[in-house]
Amino acid sequence: MRTKFRKDTKKCPRCGCVCLNFQKKCEECGLVFERLKEATNKEAKKQFFKKDKSVVMVKELPSDIQRWKLILLCLFLGPFGVHNLYVGRYYKGTFMLVVGLISLILASLNNVPDFYDVFMSYFFVFPALLGIFWIVDLFNICFGFYKVPVALERK
Repeated sequence: MRTKFRKDTKKCPRCGCVCLNFQKKCEECGLVFERLKEATNKEAKKQFFKKDKSVVMVKELPSDIQRWKLILLCLFLGPFGVHNLYVGRYYKGTFMLVVGLISLILASLNNVPDFYDVFMSYFFVFPALLGIFWIVDLFNICFGFYKVPVALERK
């Protein structure tokens, strides 16, 4: 049922189809919304490494993720992407970690001006991008817009 997004509708986290709030499952993909309450982040992390496609990104934090831990990780280690690694967003977390560590190393090389100036003229975009990712993630976590991967336990 593809319609405009209204207050009495919700978006399916799997396929993006707009469904009415009272619907129990998505008409497009068949996802049962009540089963999302049983989904865990721990299972999503396991299925990520198995390349399983049943992982769904949701805004409601599952029971095995505490918001206060996520906020503290993002606040203090956010530029290195540790909060993304904590919830299983490995691609974004690894990118932020590598770029953050390279930026930290380059910032400590300011005694070598020639190499530093040449390299930072090309590399300046990445630390700025890290700062934007960090602030946006912190905002999203605090206000409940941060999406976390969840999956149902396989039997």
